[in-house]
Amino acid sequence: MLATFPDETLPLADSQVRNYSWVMVRAAGVLQRLGGIEAVRARGTFAAATVLPSGGAVLQATPRLSDCERDAVLRVFEALAPVLPEKAPWPDDFDRFKLYYLRGAAQVVRLATSATRQMRASEKGGSMPAVIARIVSLESDPFPGWAHVALELADGSSVEVHEKQPVLGIQAPAPGAVVHLACEVIKDVPDGVTVRLLAGVETTDGRATVKVNRNQIIDFE
Repeated sequence: MLATFPDETLPLADSQVRNYSWVMVRAAGVLQRLGGIEAVRARGTFAAATVLPSGGAVLQATPRLSDCERDAVLRVFEALAPVLPEKAPWPDDFDRFKLYYLRGAAQVVRLATSATRQMRASEKGGSMPAVIARIVSLESDPFPGWAHVALELADGSSVEVHEKQPVLGIQAPAPGAVVHLACEVIKDVPDGVTVRLLAGVETTDGRATVKVNRNQIIDFE
């Protein structure tokens, strides 16, 4: 996604940064279509480029938000032209809150491979329950937005994460579509199951592990 962060705080590495202009390349595949992080850095369009744990990137358009004038925005659009939506409006009037979804990010991600799941199960000496995480709804105002997530457990029960979780970016589904997120069970004990989201959602503080207690209390760890 292409966006800027006025008055938004993002934990990045071990530091807090404020009032910068940012471009989010949420999917690793999209970043690779731009030539990878080194090619993006070598282009010189961005003041800084940092790779996310997911394989995507956070690109700093200008050193300060106040420096992000029209010429800087045009340079960003030119750099991202290969992955911008075909009908994305050119920024004649720069809107600092405008979002653009980049082409190439998968809307549906499968669960971890059965081989991986079986290996983890054998290590525990038990069976791993299948868990599907899906997005119930998305909100993008105010940016960076929020995702409502539901977990569907192996016994057929469905538990919704009622707390709104902030996300850096996620491929927008078609209206009414259900987006399944890759996840794996990393802990299954009598009082609850802990699931790690592997793709699709990344909270602003880097957490992507959900603990679902049997009494349907959900915590992002």
